Amino acid sequence: MDEDDVIPPSSINISESLDSDVVIQRRKTRWTQPPASATVAVPGKAHVRVKGPAEVISRYKKVLKSFSKVRTMTEAFRINGVDQGTIKMTAAIAELNIVDPETFKTLKYDPATETLQSFAKRCATHITPEKKSILEDMKTKGQLLPLLMKY
Repeated sequence: MDEDDVIPPSSINISESLDSDVVIQRRKTRWTQPPASATVAVPGKAHVRVKGPAEVISRYKKVLKSFSKVRTMTEAFRINGVDQGTIKMTAAIAELNIVDPETFKTLKYDPATETLQSFAKRCATHITPEKKSILEDMKTKGQLLPLLMKY
């Protein structure tokens, strides 16, 4: 490579070509390692939309299993690719199924006329004070996710 081939960065005209833009941009940005506390995406764990109560229950149990291993809610949600608000919004479905499966079976979910959120609200209305105390006891023992629910 000759000295004539090297063009000082100050003499490059940005409007000359797209290649020069890329070279300049690469010089400006530098990749660094994220700090240890930074959130890093888990490969293969994208957000997945659930379509029914059975999938809500399955997702709840997966997050619960992850929570028992990592002992932090944030990490359990990240591992499973789900938002805390989503779990909190639909937790009544899984919790009613765990505490009172007979009542849960009587409730019918019709995806054509109802959303999972409205079904979760309907499930929450079937949680009586007795069932609520059972749920709170299970949460303190670590058998359920320790989310604050309003029933």
